Amino acid sequence: MNKRLIGIVVAMVMVLGVLVTSAVYAQPDSLEIWVPSGPEHDWMQDMADKYQNQTGIKIEIGVVEELDQAQRLSLDGPSGKGADVVAWPHDKLGKSIKQGLIAPIKSYLPSGYAEENFADNPIKSLTYNGKLYGLPYAFQTTALVYNKDKYNSIPDTMMGLMKKAQKMTNESKNEYGLLYKIGDFYFSGGFFFGYGAYVFKEEAGGGYDIDNIGIGSQEAVEAANFLKKFRNMGLIPKGTTGQTANGLFMEGKNAAIIMGPWMLKDFKEAGINMGVKPLPKLPNGKYPKQFTGTKGYYVSKFSDNKQAAADFIKFLTNAENSMNHYQENNIIAPHVKVVNSSEFKNDELLYPFYKQAQRGKVMPSVPAMSTVWNPVNNAIDFVINGKAPAKQIMPMTEQQIKQGIQLMGR
Repeated sequence: MNKRLIGIVVAMVMVLGVLVTSAVYAQPDSLEIWVPSGPEHDWMQDMADKYQNQTGIKIEIGVVEELDQAQRLSLDGPSGKGADVVAWPHDKLGKSIKQGLIAPIKSYLPSGYAEENFADNPIKSLTYNGKLYGLPYAFQTTALVYNKDKYNSIPDTMMGLMKKAQKMTNESKNEYGLLYKIGDFYFSGGFFFGYGAYVFKEEAGGGYDIDNIGIGSQEAVEAANFLKKFRNMGLIPKGTTGQTANGLFMEGKNAAIIMGPWMLKDFKEAGINMGVKPLPKLPNGKYPKQFTGTKGYYVSKFSDNKQAAADFIKFLTNAENSMNHYQENNIIAPHVKVVNSSEFKNDELLYPFYKQAQRGKVMPSVPAMSTVWNPVNNAIDFVINGKAPAKQIMPMTEQQIKQGIQLMGR
C-alpha cells in the first residue's frame, strides 16, 4: 500500500471516529435532576448554570428530598415524568435496583474512570452485585466530637476516654463527659465491628451472604458487654435519646458525643469550641469501625438520555466541582484530588471524619438490612439495662433477623 493510499485510509478512519463518537447519543436540549432543598439546591443551581454555559444543555432542577426520590421516581418514571438524574444514600441502593429505578453507570464511563477518581470505600458502596450504579458526591460516618474547653486531649483508648468522662459526669447536675445515643446500632455498630462481629458476611465479589449473619457471634457478645460498661460506669443514663445528647452538647453540659458531620453547623452556631477525633482503641487493641454512608448520583432507568445523564454526573463529581462542593457545603466529597489535598487534610473538623471512615464498615445496601435495626437496637437495650445477658440475647437477636428476612421474602 503506497503512502498516498495510507494517508487516505487514515483520514477516513479519523473522520469515521469523529462521526461514531458524536453519534453515541443525540445531545438533548435539557436534563432534569432532583435535589433536596437547602444548600444542595443552591449549589446545584450554580452547577446547572455552569454546565449550560459549557454544553448548551439546560439543567432543570426539581426539589425532591433525598429519601422521597425513589418513591417519586417509581411513580413518575414509567410515565416519562421522572428525572434523568437522581440522588440518595447508598443504603437505598438494593431496593431501588430491585424496583428497576436506576441503571448501571459503568458502561457510560471511560474504562477505569470510577476506580481512578474516587476513594475505594464510596465506590464499593455504590456497587451492587458487581455492578457500579452511581458516582459519589458525599461520604460520611460518625466520630468523636468533643468540647475542647472540657478535654485538653483525647486518650488513646476507649477505656481511657471513658474513665476521663466518668470524672466529668454528675447526673444530679445534668453534666456528662461522654453522652450519645448508645441504643442505636447506627452509632454503636462500630464497637461490634471493632470486636470482629458483622451483620452479613461479605462475599468475594462485593455482595453479601444474607444467610451468614454475625450478630449472634461471640464477638458480638463481647461488643455488647463492652457497651454495658457505659451504663455500669454511670456515663449514659437510661432512656438517653439523640436529641438529649445533642442538646446537652450544645449547652456545654455534655463534653463529648459520637455524632456525624451533619451536626457540626448546629454545634458551631451554639458556640461550642469543638474538636473531632476518630474513636480510640478498644480493649482488644482494635479501633471501632463505624458505619459509613455514601451519597451518590444515579442515572434513572427511565431516562431517554442515559449517556447525557452520566456525562452530567461526571461533571458534577469531577475534581474541580467536587472541591467546590466540599468548600461550599462542608461535605466530604470523596474525589481523590479532594481527600488527598492539603486543604482537606488540614481541615480540623472534617478530615478526622474521613480518617474514621477509612477504618469504617460500609453499611450493607441489601434490602435485608431493614430487618436488622430494630432487633439489634432492642438487644443493646436489653444488655446495657441488665434485662438479659449478652450471651443469651445476641443469638436470639440473630434468629429474629433471620425470621425477618424470611418474612420479607428475601
